[in-house]
Amino acid sequence: LVRKLEDFSVRIVLTAHPTQFYPGKVLGIIDDLGKKIQQNDLQQIQLMLMQLGKTSFVNRKKPTPYDEALSLGWYLENVFYHALPDIVYRLHTALGMDVTTCKHPNVLALGFWPGGDRDGNPFVTADLSRDVARRLREGTLRCYYRDIRDLRRRLTFRGVEERITAIDQRLYATLYKPGSQSVYASCTELISDLMNVRRILIDQHSRLFIEQLDLFILKVRIFGFHFASLDIRQDSSKHEEIWDAIWKQQNVSYLDLDEAQREKALSNADFPLDEHLFPEDSLVYDTISMLRQVVHIQRENGFPGCHRYIISNCGSVLNVMEVLTLARLTIGHVGVGGTVPLDIIPLFETVDDLVPKTGATSVPIGVFTARKKNSRESVGNVAFQSPFSTVVVALRAVVVATMPVSMPRMVQISKTAKFRSRFRAKPSVAPTALNLLPAIISNVC
Repeated sequence: LVRKLEDFSVRIVLTAHPTQFYPGKVLGIIDDLGKKIQQNDLQQIQLMLMQLGKTSFVNRKKPTPYDEALSLGWYLENVFYHALPDIVYRLHTALGMDVTTCKHPNVLALGFWPGGDRDGNPFVTADLSRDVARRLREGTLRCYYRDIRDLRRRLTFRGVEERITAIDQRLYATLYKPGSQSVYASCTELISDLMNVRRILIDQHSRLFIEQLDLFILKVRIFGFHFASLDIRQDSSKHEEIWDAIWKQQNVSYLDLDEAQREKALSNADFPLDEHLFPEDSLVYDTISMLRQVVHIQRENGFPGCHRYIISNCGSVLNVMEVLTLARLTIGHVGVGGTVPLDIIPLFETVDDLVPKTGATSVPIGVFTARKKNSRESVGNVAFQSPFSTVVVALRAVVVATMPVSMPRMVQISKTAKFRSRFRAKPSVAPTALNLLPAIISNVC
């Protein structure tokens, strides 16, 4: 079970359904009511139940995608921020594992669709997605700032108090003064400072309040500076429209090509895509802009902040190739100096989508490989295995972001590569571990 926890993770995805959101005033009453119930304050409980009964549960106007994100953000800060680390902490400590050094703390992880789900929602734009990502980052930092203030009340010892105060000040600057020089550039810096405090507690102060510090370190390891991963989601039919508009500028009618011709055209495409070339086409403009925003979101929130592109109604290998090529021609030419990982998730929504088109048991599309300029060294690759083998397949497209526009094509699609499923576990270990895990979590809860 300990070995399995190193690569096992459950992702809880908060989806975008406007009809399920309570107004902020209702959420506030529910939060206050819960606290009064814990305090057994019967008089206040009665008053708040009366207030709740007289308060409208219906929004007066349709919430915007940003409103949806704010509403779910309340649950992130008031529910998930406390519940997830608590479960993971008790699970790891029950197994004798150190939560500050365990290899894989993300046994429970969060996905976030409001602000990223474009499937059927024309109001979700690239700018809105970046605003939501910033809001998620700010929510995480607010929670950290509250926790560090609590730690300052406990860790008042010589050699520790000064360090905790410095962390407090840097978190404040990161949250409220993002342009200052004292901000935390990444959660790794914050964890490093906290681990220094931990070592002093162990060496000089008999481990006093170390459990409280360890829980805070675990929270930072789980939530980073992103809180939840903002997922991009779009219907596969939209990508066909996008490529038709793109190829029209190349004097090619994409819709008139058969599937094999489309695959060949996508494989050979080698030109940078710029959203400003399509000012009148909002779909193409926003899609290219969103892929570029992935770079900026990962820079501010870290890699987990935005790294999944979900293709709704994915029915063929071509649907995945269309997104892969979009990523290659946008992120691959963005020139930000580094690599941009992107997981492409085909979402199969009908039984027909799971049937291999060729009748074979495996339908490979190939390996998306990025190489450094003038080098044979491979930077990264992705592999796709037929949905016949597994329902959910994750593709890691590592796109080199330092390619100059004039650079010859260094990224290729190969159809003769060897493939493997990332979900295939060793029979001698996985079944036992997976069967035991729900019972362990249930007992811990």
